[in-house]
Amino acid sequence: MEHDISMFGIAKWRFVPDEPRHNTWHQALFDSSQEKKFTLTYVGLKDELGEDWVYQVLPPSILKYFPYVSPLSFLKVVRLISSRKGERSLIYIFEGTIFWLFFLYCIKLLIPNCTIICNIFSSSHFDEKLFYSSKVKRRYRWLFEILKKLDTDQILVTFDTQLMATKATEISGYTFHKFPVPSSFAFNSNAGFRKTDHMRVLVNLRNFSISRLQSLIESSCKSCTFVFPRGSLGSKPLIYELGHYSNTMFDDKVIPVSDWKSYVDSFDYMIFLYDPESFAATNISGRVLDAIVRGVSVCVPLQMSECVEICENWGKLKTFDITCQRSISESFNHPRFSVPRQTSEPPFSPQMSLMKLIDMTSKEHGDLSPRRLTVLLVIFLISMHAFFSFVFSSIYQIGWSVQSKTSFLKKRMR
Repeated sequence: MEHDISMFGIAKWRFVPDEPRHNTWHQALFDSSQEKKFTLTYVGLKDELGEDWVYQVLPPSILKYFPYVSPLSFLKVVRLISSRKGERSLIYIFEGTIFWLFFLYCIKLLIPNCTIICNIFSSSHFDEKLFYSSKVKRRYRWLFEILKKLDTDQILVTFDTQLMATKATEISGYTFHKFPVPSSFAFNSNAGFRKTDHMRVLVNLRNFSISRLQSLIESSCKSCTFVFPRGSLGSKPLIYELGHYSNTMFDDKVIPVSDWKSYVDSFDYMIFLYDPESFAATNISGRVLDAIVRGVSVCVPLQMSECVEICENWGKLKTFDITCQRSISESFNHPRFSVPRQTSEPPFSPQMSLMKLIDMTSKEHGDLSPRRLTVLLVIFLISMHAFFSFVFSSIYQIGWSVQSKTSFLKKRMR
């Protein structure tokens, strides 16, 4: 079945094939589009690992502190999209910023019948950056005034949780939407409760106290196995503190993307010890979504309110208060899980997320080819932005180098 829409995703990240990251679920979206015979093209970095599902045209300058794209690189992206567009086009980015909103809007001005979806990432970062005491910070008021004037169903600005989208809408007066964040895997419709005497449990940590964790392991079921995945600092600190417990295991190696699904499926349930200060309620956890679609039960802090709501509807859930040690300890001793309210395929499987993106695309067909004056104006804006961003990036790089050398010399003198 052929469709009248062409989709384009922006891949502004570096590939990490040996570790499940954002590229995992982006590829899941691409694979789903192939199954459904949608045209989905990813536009990625030039100097990156070769992937047959990503067209490598974006310059490395987009990764700078002040990102920019030269007019020539911009026109290459426009040419790629123009050569593959259908009657309607959708361009989206998940890891978006204010720069990417500007960049996508410039593309839209040159592409007829085009919808752009720019997800502002991460929600908690921009919550602090844009708002203060339920008000828009003064230096960003201009942004929301521009958004209100451009308010149309062809320009959608999103956050990755409904909680953040609602909050931003109420504060700013501009209508934000929720980005349909997908899991990395297809829905496992055959998953049910696992009947085992003792369980294999994955314990996910985010800024959680090792001393508190030690207390939890001491009071845990001694016949269950609690597995700790490799974190950003590796597993050595955990092994040093908890390695003498017989019911603990530590994955010192990163689980490669090719093994991630079987790794998730190997657990009876997962515990998420995410401290609210390092993982705000306005963020979504892709690992929680992966567990749910594979039918793996989850223990989630009440403070992760949006994840809790998702789990109540689509997952097997046990909640706890992250501030209460006794409440957490229940998750380490054969917890009882609630039955999901819904039994159908979750709306965040790759296939369902893809369909939601398509539903968000404008049905209008009224755009005409851009006028020559519009093209010249866009090139001028891109050129001016690239010039000033290059200057600011150079100044920032010089300042950073001087600061690093100064810090190094101070350490040598001690």
